[in-house]
Amino acid sequence: MTLPTEVSEQAFFEAKLAMAKKRSATFSQYEVYRDDPEGYITTVLKGKPWERQSEIARSVADNKRTLVKTGHGVGKSWEAAAIVNWWFDSRPASVVVTTAPTFRQVTAVLWREIRSQRKTQPRADIFQIRDELNPTHYAMGYTTSKNVRSDVYEAQSAQGIHAKDLLAVLDEAGGVHPAVWQSFDGMAVGQGNHILAIGNPTVGSGPFFEAARSGQWNVITVPVFEHPNILAALRGEEDPIPGAVSLDWLESKLGDSRWVEEVDSAAVFVDGAEFFEFNGRTYK
Repeated sequence: MTLPTEVSEQAFFEAKLAMAKKRSATFSQYEVYRDDPEGYITTVLKGKPWERQSEIARSVADNKRTLVKTGHGVGKSWEAAAIVNWWFDSRPASVVVTTAPTFRQVTAVLWREIRSQRKTQPRADIFQIRDELNPTHYAMGYTTSKNVRSDVYEAQSAQGIHAKDLLAVLDEAGGVHPAVWQSFDGMAVGQGNHILAIGNPTVGSGPFFEAARSGQWNVITVPVFEHPNILAALRGEEDPIPGAVSLDWLESKLGDSRWVEEVDSAAVFVDGAEFFEFNGRTYK
């Protein structure tokens, strides 16, 4: 037997209303973590961030601009993904926009982590999270293409994205084109807008390099030799975070002049290079 049209429509709208109320209650549940990203990451995502990852999360919560210079394999994409999930869930009308130098880096690196971590509804697809009941609440991965006729990146298309609670994330930030960087920086015009730029400090020029020295960003450095795997290996213990950086990898790079150069620790450094000490030796 076929139900009358008005009955079917009523049932549909009642179901939609019930879903909206349930979704609203879900987001309200996570608002308690608005200023507590660590609580969200450990409680909701069941994650176990190490010290520097927690520092990054706190900085994004407390500062308008956070810039993170990291070594390889220290969990920067994992942390950036956790911050995206936290921001989206703890702010019911928020917008999150992420970018990276290439589409593959957006979808196969950062957004792969976002999808893997996510424990709540709505689920993430290949490069976005959409709240079906609130079109102003979303997170998305964004890349620009180059116009082959003008040789210009179409970065202007990102400039119209604004929201009260907006988070802009530049992953692999050292490789992001200057025009794209400028567009993302131009998104964060509101008081509740924050930016996270995170990447390896492998370039000596460009917006990532300049921003780190501008005094306008809270800058965090995450050295490889502080990672829990390195400290555990030096104690003769197994890696606590499988798949992350290892002591064998670090030692191989310390002996490779294409990666680092050992220098006199007593020298006066004036060229702005990155220096660090490990096992009593100084490198740049």
